[in-house]
Amino acid sequence: MTGATSKTTLGGRRLRTDIQLLRAVAVGMVVLFHAQVPGLAGGFLGVDIFLVISGYLITGMIARGIKTGAFSFGAFFLDRAKRLLPAAYTVYLLTGVAGLWFLTEAEMQRYFETLIGALTFTANIVLWQGTNYFTSDAKLNVLLHVWSLSLEEQFYFFLPVVLVLTPRRFWVPVLVGGFMLSLGLCFVAVNISPVASFYLLPTRAWELLIGAILALNEHRIGAILRCHLARLSGVALAVIVLVPVFMPGERLGFVHPSLDALLVTLATAAVIAGRPSFMNQADPVSGAGYKLGGISYSLYLVHWPLFAFALNAHLGETPPLALRLGLIVISVLLAAALHAGVERPIHRMDLSGRRPRAALAAMGVTLAVAVTAFGLAGLRKMPRDYAAASAPNRGLSAACDFAGPFQPLAECRTGDTPRTLVWGDSFAMHLVGTLPDVMHPIVQATKSACAPALGVAQIVPDTWQDTGWAASCIEFNDSVAAYLEAHPSIEAVILSSPFHQILGQRETGILRDEDGLHRAALTFDDGAARFIDTLEAIVAEKRRVILVGPTPTVGVDMLACLERREMGLITLGPHRDCRMEREAARTYRAEALALLDLAVAVPSVIVIDLEEVLCDDTECAILIDDTSVFRDAGHLSIDAARLFGARDALGYADALLVALPTQETP
Repeated sequence: MTGATSKTTLGGRRLRTDIQLLRAVAVGMVVLFHAQVPGLAGGFLGVDIFLVISGYLITGMIARGIKTGAFSFGAFFLDRAKRLLPAAYTVYLLTGVAGLWFLTEAEMQRYFETLIGALTFTANIVLWQGTNYFTSDAKLNVLLHVWSLSLEEQFYFFLPVVLVLTPRRFWVPVLVGGFMLSLGLCFVAVNISPVASFYLLPTRAWELLIGAILALNEHRIGAILRCHLARLSGVALAVIVLVPVFMPGERLGFVHPSLDALLVTLATAAVIAGRPSFMNQADPVSGAGYKLGGISYSLYLVHWPLFAFALNAHLGETPPLALRLGLIVISVLLAAALHAGVERPIHRMDLSGRRPRAALAAMGVTLAVAVTAFGLAGLRKMPRDYAAASAPNRGLSAACDFAGPFQPLAECRTGDTPRTLVWGDSFAMHLVGTLPDVMHPIVQATKSACAPALGVAQIVPDTWQDTGWAASCIEFNDSVAAYLEAHPSIEAVILSSPFHQILGQRETGILRDEDGLHRAALTFDDGAARFIDTLEAIVAEKRRVILVGPTPTVGVDMLACLERREMGLITLGPHRDCRMEREAARTYRAEALALLDLAVAVPSVIVIDLEEVLCDDTECAILIDDTSVFRDAGHLSIDAARLFGARDALGYADALLVALPTQETP
């Protein structure tokens, strides 16, 4: 093809320059997004571009093979294995070896779990069950990116079976039906289970099927229509580039994948169908883009572990820009070496006459990779049980992290007639173990990320806290307030949260007024007013309120820092000495401390600031009696909570002795 600078082929056909350029754009977006380059908040949409391209190319290859009688399942799966597995296995093993110097025990365990998913083509399912792609914890997973490879591989298993079993005249209707079903399921599920909608094939197949449908209908695109599509390709390419920059889905409160993915995938299909001349000509830019597209698979494989290692070494904090830009260059160089030394040579091997042996060899190599990777675990000795110390501290039970309205479940109570209600988010959950016997029986009413403030909740689409989630948070708090009103036996209410999510650190949220719920830009005044109203509503019923402020933190996982120091792991950044200065912690919690100052003025409200418990004049403790205080960047570990509870270190008993103010009779 004109302007081609490589002999890369697929199914015996030369790859088009425009498709290679789309691959270059897609992988470039993903790499820049993971490098946290400013201005590309939606770079993850590059994966959606890849899915359309894969659906188009693979469907075309299978359809041509079936039509000519040359298709066989053995040949197809052998070709896919040669194309995908050698480079992937090389990266998986080298990542595990490097992890000995970079990864904590928890991250090594996550590497093993994700690796098994990758080797069994189920990494997306493994990650769905335990990972939110956009959270800070997920970004420490060195194999997080392989979810999309498993998704494609699952599609490769189903697609040829469907095309072989379906009469050719029904190919397009069947795939169109599958597209409509998958798209509808995605747009419904994204508001019910956004993590599942992100990771799983049934809600992502529509993106692959856009390319598949295009491949089966390309012969129907006449010269006139193709001419119009070519003219529109410039607009479509602009959509591909601009949507990730301006993120209309996030701006409108949508969760990915939804409108943003639909726009980008349709634009990708339009470019492929139009075959624009400006993307199929001989010039230096097209030549460089073609080469980058040629190594896009290897680049996708190698870049993320490098960035994840850097994030781990910096304790989850963003590495310096110079390092991130340097990692981009290193990624391209390593990808070029991987492509030239492993991916391309093995893909070009002719194994058509040795398919049974090749299949056995593939299974043997897969097993060898798994055994070797797991053997790495025995090369390190743990000074303490870091896995136990980092266990989630959910209070009485994981069931007490409510998804819907609050219910007084048996596992969320320590008695039939509770005298104390614990209300809040995960920062209330971790307090349950700190409660002395005098506070029992208790009932736990908690919902992750949902601050205990009536009529307000944040919207954070990039962590799937969309408008539906915000409404569910408000509903949850309403149900807790209703339960409290219906149970006069409750004498004390313990409230806790970091509160930052409703105090102006988020762009938008939901507020309730006399006209109902409406979207609004959250400010400190809005969030503080709603929380003070909540406190006053509780004390109006002559109940004591104990407000426990968030733990002192500087946003760094101090348990991980402690482990890295004790294990001698590579640690970088300003907090590599694992010290938490009190003044820095006060600055980090400035909004919450300002809210505590307002709450002190509310009668019957006792404020406990954990800074006074955990810090001296200059520094805050991360170890007490050789027990890790924290399980992550802010939550108390289970052992620390129990230690504080045994000693009543937070002073609940003293708080209960404070006399309630006299209620004047009007």
